[in-house]
Amino acid sequence: MWFPAGLSARLWGQRIRRPFSNKTTSAILHFSPLVKPYPPEAFRGNANPEMEWHTAEACVQAANQAAAPAVWLGGVEPLLHPTIGKVTTALEQSRRYVFLDTGGCDLRKRVHEFQPSSRFFFAFQLCTEEIVRGGETGRIAMQRVSEALRIVKLSGFYACAHVIVGEQASVSETGRLLAALKARRFDGIVVSSGQDSTLPLRDSIHGKKIAEIRERIPSWRWRRFSQLLEASCLWTTDAKEPSDIQASGADACEESA
Repeated sequence: MWFPAGLSARLWGQRIRRPFSNKTTSAILHFSPLVKPYPPEAFRGNANPEMEWHTAEACVQAANQAAAPAVWLGGVEPLLHPTIGKVTTALEQSRRYVFLDTGGCDLRKRVHEFQPSSRFFFAFQLCTEEIVRGGETGRIAMQRVSEALRIVKLSGFYACAHVIVGEQASVSETGRLLAALKARRFDGIVVSSGQDSTLPLRDSIHGKKIAEIRERIPSWRWRRFSQLLEASCLWTTDAKEPSDIQASGADACEESA
């Protein structure tokens, strides 16, 4: 697996500077390009509301305010954004590492909107509830992600698997899933709860299970990045506008690629 040496260096430098700074900064800005959150029932059937998206300039402004070396574009499926390619390019050109958290649907039609870069990753979601139980749902989910991975690799992009661990996940079965993902052409693996929750997971049964599964990621650097991603969710749950983004005090990666 491959982890950007530049990102390792910036995260390490951020940790060194933190004791001498009067501003607490996050390692990863967890940010949704959607301006306003919508309740799940708003997306039932074909009755999707008209959505308002942040511009590329507004996303860069949010990243500047948070001063985070990496930006995780998640929340509502970012491929629904009409100009998501411009958003990722603008963030990358501001010298940030960008991770597009996506289910990968319809990526074939839009991959041409993005520009390959060593600072840009597609992060493909895989939910343990779907995968490890097997059956038709799990098979379809794996096929979807495998096809999306094939498309981005042929186009010269980097990609990581984002394994979302549900409360019912089995540690042993998820461990086998991580081993299977390593055998594919993923550049990295990220494990998280996938939830923008204000409830701390560290001491909960779910949190302990995620920590145990995270230790099975076959890369120390991606294990640490997974910890930082989980921590970033706790600081951005209530953010509605770029100016509302609050930075977290998560530790930075210590190991270079």
